[in-house]
Amino acid sequence: VINLSLGAANLDTVSMSILQSAVDFARGLGRIIVAAAGNSNTDIGNFSPANLNGVIAVGATTSADSRASFSNFGDELFITAPGVDILSLGSKNVNIGTRVTNNYYRASGTSMASPFVAGSLALLLNKYPGASLEFIRERLAAGAQDLGAVGWDPLFGYGRLNIARSLGI
Repeated sequence: VINLSLGAANLDTVSMSILQSAVDFARGLGRIIVAAAGNSNTDIGNFSPANLNGVIAVGATTSADSRASFSNFGDELFITAPGVDILSLGSKNVNIGTRVTNNYYRASGTSMASPFVAGSLALLLNKYPGASLEFIRERLAAGAQDLGAVGWDPLFGYGRLNIARSLGI
């Protein structure tokens, strides 16, 4: 599982092509690519690598299971996960949010949500060794807590991550 807690808006076609080739190469090796949806409260279709074919794009939710106000949305969104006020390790010299101690911060963003999904995919791969990537994606989606409109929708994707349900626990 490759987590990409990064991205950029409105990339040129050459950059998009190079990124898509990298995603295709990794997928050809059997890797699952997860990417942060972006934090501009805009259509994810303009945000790479989350908008690329074969990438699981992750939006952010609050502790109340609301869509985070900053989270990007759209047709490419696959799932959401907690992404507001997440305890995060940082550097003493880098401010990524509200400092808790010298090395820990409370940070918000889809970059905080994406690792929850990447870790959950690793658990699914462990439970179902040899399963297809499509099967793993389906398990992830089937376990999600549906939020917003019934079924998939552009604000929450399949819903908020619920790895216990995806694992059948």
